[in-house]
Amino acid sequence: MIRGYFALTHPGVSRPYTPNHPPVPLLDVVIWVPDLPGSSPIVVSFLVDTGADMTVLHPQDSERLITTADQWQWIRGRPTLSVGGAGHGMPHYSVDASIFLMHVDKSVSYHDFKLYIAEPHAGNQINESLLGRDVLRHYVTSFDGVEGLTLTGPS
Repeated sequence: MIRGYFALTHPGVSRPYTPNHPPVPLLDVVIWVPDLPGSSPIVVSFLVDTGADMTVLHPQDSERLITTADQWQWIRGRPTLSVGGAGHGMPHYSVDASIFLMHVDKSVSYHDFKLYIAEPHAGNQINESLLGRDVLRHYVTSFDGVEGLTLTGPS
């Protein structure tokens, strides 16, 4: 079992969520883009989004992963996709990535997947990175007011 948490604010966003909304589900995972020259794995607090088709890294996290002009040039040379929702109309660069999720018993699940990195712009600087169904499909995801956020599996 993998345990996430609910929060009233996201650790990477300086504004609180709307007080009328329930707390948001977050999950801390390690992301690595092995083909990105000079890259190192980073920990990302993803918003668990069962409505997102794909996992997206927004600037608050991508700017920790991609730290040099040469790395951004490499990213901008990857295939792009335009999406709806958060980041609508801006390019999202597709890269091969690895995700590592820690279970409560300290074992680790690992998946290779396509990560989409949003082009930084004024409109997405405070967007949370989204953990989408491309990763969540491997798990049974439960949002429970008592037990919290849990992922069981993988399937």
